[in-house]
Amino acid sequence: MSLKVAIYSGIVPSTTFIENLIKSLRKEEIVIHIYGRKKTSCKYHGKNIRLFLIPENRVFRLIFFIRNFLIALVTITTIVSSLIYITIWLKAVGSE
Repeated sequence: MSLKVAIYSGIVPSTTFIENLIKSLRKEEIVIHIYGRKKTSCKYHGKNIRLFLIPENRVFRLIFFIRNFLIALVTITTIVSSLIYITIWLKAVGSE
């Protein structure tokens, strides 16, 4: 399982510190999710970097957050249900 890091920088591209952090993490092949509003055009090179631009428009921003919340909810629900299934399976195997 690879390590994942989410960075909310406010604006993209961000400060020099954040940009150097992203470059360092990219070299380590850590999955990086970058969140922020687009200030100027920029490109992040690397298959392990995903850029999530937050819309300027209020309506689109609301849709963006609801969509990402639902994705997170489904992911968490899937993980929790998998853990419950594994726990039940381990108890069943252990009792034999």
